[in-house]
Amino acid sequence: MIGAETTAGAGFPVGDLATWVGAVATSGALWLAILGVRSERRHRIAAETAAADHARRSQAEAVFAWYGGFTPGAEAEPRGYDSLVVRNDSGLPVYDAVVSLVLVQGAGARTSEQLAANPNFRFTLRKETFVVPPGTWRFRVVEGWRGMNVRAGAEVAFRDARGGFWVRRADGALDELPAGPFDYLDVSRPISDYALEPVD
Repeated sequence: MIGAETTAGAGFPVGDLATWVGAVATSGALWLAILGVRSERRHRIAAETAAADHARRSQAEAVFAWYGGFTPGAEAEPRGYDSLVVRNDSGLPVYDAVVSLVLVQGAGARTSEQLAANPNFRFTLRKETFVVPPGTWRFRVVEGWRGMNVRAGAEVAFRDARGGFWVRRADGALDELPAGPFDYLDVSRPISDYALEPVD
């Protein structure tokens, strides 16, 4: 007579087999739960990191600069001037701004850093100001950088309201700086605070 503890021809007691299958199922379920918790934790950390990075960059993402063109000479400025335009759409001021004319084509300084290393041009092709409020602003620099097949762009380095240091490149890229713009770009002291000119 076959009792409740054996299986026909299997050689395993039914109770032991059921216990073994139950243990495997429980172990598998436990591992799946652990993997699920780990996966959820990875996704949560990634989402929190992305949210923190977005918050850190949010103001800087709303600051732009571009070359505004050449204005021919008049009585006040017979040589004419080139305009660099900065737009701050963040709703908050940015600080310690350095606005630089750089070249996107032709021989010459391609970045604010390269312009800062050239004493012949950094005093004429860039402007500094302590505060750039929300809005659109014109910075005038002197003409004299032109050459054959040369095309200008603008960069603005600044400190945001959270204390982060950034530069908006002429190609639109936003890079974080390792130090404040005045120090990083070797701005001479005392700093000449440029009188902002609004653009309508």
